[in-house]
Amino acid sequence: FDGFSATFGEMPSPTPSPTPSPGVTPSPSPSYPTPSPTPAVGGLSCTGCTGCDPYTGASWAISDGSGSSNYPSNALCEWIFTTSSSARNAKITFSAFELEDNPDYDYVKIYSCTDSTCSSSSMTLIETMYGDGQGNVGVAIEGTTNVMRVEFKSDGSAEFDGFSATFGEMPSPTPSP
Repeated sequence: FDGFSATFGEMPSPTPSPTPSPGVTPSPSPSYPTPSPTPAVGGLSCTGCTGCDPYTGASWAISDGSGSSNYPSNALCEWIFTTSSSARNAKITFSAFELEDNPDYDYVKIYSCTDSTCSSSSMTLIETMYGDGQGNVGVAIEGTTNVMRVEFKSDGSAEFDGFSATFGEMPSPTPSP
């Protein structure tokens, strides 16, 4: 399966300084910071993945970002999906899934949230997936609200093919009379 693709810009190279005249000390060359993982928009973790910003809409594809390679070691990635209408519950369907076969090491956790920030006090764990996905590949995992959070974590040892999934929305259940 294919992971995300992204376009990254390059930092400009420093302009070379002309050779200084004798007795003149050259100014130091500009230094650029080493890129490091930074939180995505909304304070979500995005270490080892791409596209971790919150999203609102009818459908959104996510993956571990590895493309045809194995996912990275020590990844911690979070996505928040909000449906286009609060009257529609969120769902996620995995089209591919292969992680280490122990949830203590690598896992995907799926939460239903009562607010758009998915703060810890508003999250309810729906599913923890690992290994081959426990039979959930191709099956829609339904949230109980219109906001869903997905967290992917890998440790520093074995890595596998990873996952790809699509968030979607479904009508909220009609209340019983």
